[in-house]
Amino acid sequence: MAEQGVMDQTQMEDKPQRRLNPKDVLVPVGYEIDVFADGLTTPINLTFTSNGEMLVADSGITDGNGKVLKVNERRVFACCGWI
Repeated sequence: MAEQGVMDQTQMEDKPQRRLNPKDVLVPVGYEIDVFADGLTTPINLTFTSNGEMLVADSGITDGNGKVLKVNERRVFACCGWI
């Protein structure tokens, strides 16, 4: 059972996912873009914990629910709305 304010991977997968194709994004000559994590909606900032886990701030613009997400192995692992 997940703690209050935390969504487990199953709950995250129930939401419709936005599919990204790096070729759809124009970047200057000499640069390239790649998708490094799935399951993010409107990321606005990121940081790393002392043990190397990536935390991404999601603004909540599209769903009205701003949150901090823990990204693990290229996917959103948990939603931590209480952080």
